[in-house]
Amino acid sequence: MNTLNRSWMIAPAAVITLALTMTACASPDAPGGSTGSSPAGPGTSVTAPSTAPTSDTDSEADATPRGTDPASCLVGSWAADNAFFLVSLREYGDEFNNVTGQVTLNFAGDGTLTTTYQDWLLTALVEGIDLSISRNGSDAGIFTVDGDRIDFADTQVGSSMSVTAAGTTMPIVPEAMAYAGAAFTCAATEASITTIDGTLRLNR
Repeated sequence: MNTLNRSWMIAPAAVITLALTMTACASPDAPGGSTGSSPAGPGTSVTAPSTAPTSDTDSEADATPRGTDPASCLVGSWAADNAFFLVSLREYGDEFNNVTGQVTLNFAGDGTLTTTYQDWLLTALVEGIDLSISRNGSDAGIFTVDGDRIDFADTQVGSSMSVTAAGTTMPIVPEAMAYAGAAFTCAATEASITTIDGTLRLNR
């Protein structure tokens, strides 16, 4: 069966496929794969920026408004937009009905990225059967920005996932994600990153 192995930006089509597979009681040993090939896969070198902000003082923040420089705009903590993600999912069908919990992405000035899942839960009704996908824990990674493009990749996956359907819970092992040349926009309170698997909207 297809494994749901991306980060919070899992492809909507893959989520639907997994749900249908689970409710059909497919064997967990059946062959599967990722929801799509990333431009850079796990193990691909994505180098952290060679130059990083030397100070985060309030005076510098006042002198240079957030959003002026794409790289510095991203630095800080962002919450993934659950409502936007649910709307994206429902473009593929109305099976999914709610997304709760929190996913936080912290882009540090030294080029490191931490993604934290806190009680993140996706629920659906598929062919009359309740289904849920949960994720908790933190993943470590790196990122680099070049103009309006971003490369980012996991270096260590510490989060865990599980899928529950028809009274059965199945653990899913998340794989490290990696994307190269993803388009992104950033403003003071909202950012978006678009990969081949879809768009992630962030707020702060």
